[in-house]
Amino acid sequence: MTEQMRSKERLIASIKGEPTDRLAWAPFLVYWWESKPELWELGQFRYIKNMGAGPLLRGTCSLFHFERKNCAYSSKTDGDKTYTTIETPAGNLHYTYTYARGANTEFLTEHPVKTKEDLKILTYIMEDTVINPNFDGFESLRDEVGEDGLAVPVVALEGKGSFQRMIEHYVGTEELNYMLADYPEEVENCLAVMYEKSRKCADISAESNAEAFLFWEDSSTLNVSPGQFKKYVMDEINYWGKKIHENGKYLIHHACGSLKGFMPILKDMEIDMIESISPLPTGDIELWDAYDILKKSEKNNPPVGLIGGIEPVMLLTFSYDELYAYTVKLIENMKSVNCKRFILANSDSCPVGVDEEKFRIVTDLIRCQT
Repeated sequence: MTEQMRSKERLIASIKGEPTDRLAWAPFLVYWWESKPELWELGQFRYIKNMGAGPLLRGTCSLFHFERKNCAYSSKTDGDKTYTTIETPAGNLHYTYTYARGANTEFLTEHPVKTKEDLKILTYIMEDTVINPNFDGFESLRDEVGEDGLAVPVVALEGKGSFQRMIEHYVGTEELNYMLADYPEEVENCLAVMYEKSRKCADISAESNAEAFLFWEDSSTLNVSPGQFKKYVMDEINYWGKKIHENGKYLIHHACGSLKGFMPILKDMEIDMIESISPLPTGDIELWDAYDILKKSEKNNPPVGLIGGIEPVMLLTFSYDELYAYTVKLIENMKSVNCKRFILANSDSCPVGVDEEKFRIVTDLIRCQT
């Protein structure tokens, strides 16, 4: 079929829920891309464009920078471990990262906040954080991409919400639950400072030329309960969304975990798209089942949309024929629930070992759709 839209127009129309010439297809490469240094000179934008897909450049930059004038960072590496220290007038915090060679990434294996006193040090660090606009990186990317893709900067400090940052970067899931029981005042005092800085990031971002924003929330009921989400997460995201929507822009929520328990909450939030939603084994809900819940919203019209669908383990392990059949069924099921706001993608980060011919199989399938 003859294409009538360029990639940016198609992606934005899909986010809005408006008609498109064909289904938008926007692969999410991440770890796969990091394992392909031979492609780096070409660049991810051109690689995806040349593939015939839509370059949806997720979270590749921000619109602000932050500094901490009274905090000093130092690191040393010993084998596969990197030890980082933050020195402050209130005391020091210590991290340990461990590099996993097989996964081509590193993991935080020692969180810095372990005691009540550490919480106070973290609060000081957050208070010392100064945030200022910095649009240069985004404007350069936007000029490069033009009408052939959509650059989507992150809206949040350190890429995600304050409670999720506590879990991932500073405390850990189990330990944070203990601290909420033992030191609720100290945890919530720290979160209050983090929320303040987070709002500043959204205020700056909303005034930029970006048309859409993303945050790497990694939402999952495996580490946050629905009750905690309502108490500690929902209002922060809704603030970002309201600020962004007031400026005629769109907000994408990266949620790559177990979402079934969150769907009744997410359907009425100030977000436009849920990105990287996935069935088992990565997530716990099929896209069409998720949309059946989202479309019951009494607040959002059109309902919150979806980006994703191709489960990463299946993308890695399926044969070409199996992937083709799987994708055809996925598209048919999304049509059956009349989901207007939908962008097909591999859900969450693309595994390192995926054969790039599989991207072309999906591209050819999409181009044959009428």
